Formats: sequence, C-alpha cells, structure tokens
Amino acid sequence: SLANMRTVNCKDVQTEPILLPVNGMQLPRGTITGDQARLDVSARGVWNALERAFFDVRVFHAPAPTNATKPIPAMYLAHENEKKRAYNSRVIEVEKGTFTPLVFSTSGGMGVEAQRLIKRLAQKMEGPTGQRYSIQCHTSESACALKCSKPL
Repeated sequence: SLANMRTVNCKDVQTEPILLPVNGMQLPRGTITGDQARLDVSARGVWNALERAFFDVRVFHAPAPTNATKPIPAMYLAHENEKKRAYNSRVIEVEKGTFTPLVFSTSGGMGVEAQRLIKRLAQKMEGPTGQRYSIQCHTSESACALKCSKPL
C-alpha cells in the first residue's frame, strides 16, 4: 500500500494529510480551495530528498457510460488531468511540494503517473537492499509488473 512508503526509505509518510489553508491566494479556476481539503498520501523523499510529495488515488471503471466513447489511454489521461486541475497548483503554490495523481482501473491497469511512481519506488528499493528490480510496463495495457532478481 502507498501508506507503507517507509519501507522504501521515504520519510514523514502521512495518510489523508490536511492541506494548508489557501488564505485568499489566487489559484487557477477548478482548484480545490476548501480549508479541510485532503489528499490520500504524502511523503518526503519520493522524488527528491527533502521535498514533500502528495498523491491522490482514483479508481475508474472503463465500461462506465462516461468512459464508453474514449480509448483506454485517453481515459487514464482524462482522470489524471482532472486530478491535476483540482490539486496541482495548490500543492505547488501553497504546500511547496509535488503532486502526482495515481489513476487505476477496475480491470487492473494504471495510468502513466502511477507507472512512474512504481518505477521510482522500485529504484529506491534497490538502493538499501542491493536487490535488483526489473519493471515491465506495457502502455497499451497500462499495466506494470515488478519482478525481483538476484543482485549482480
């Protein structure tokens, strides 16, 4: 689970962290500005050593009527962009961190941003253990497999 990022050398891992107040700051239209706004997970050391990274998860059902006319890669992108419109500016401007939307489908696939996070966590796992991890991502299926191999 994302809340277990401590196991890959991430610090200050929090689930459902409350975001700092906007205090009248002008943010782009569509940005969530409520005082009790939360994201799913935050952690330091994911992308950079001291930077706080925020993550929000969305799971969608591809056969749903709202997705019926879109190709599957476009579904992931649309959901990622919707999350970015809602939170990216606030996280960058107010929290001074990074925001990564994590989009998954009920059929087991994942969006590009989620694939990027999985790759990064695998890289971080290699460091302290010496264990090598190979990542295979198939963008046509939006699925990633993480495989362990013996250290070289």
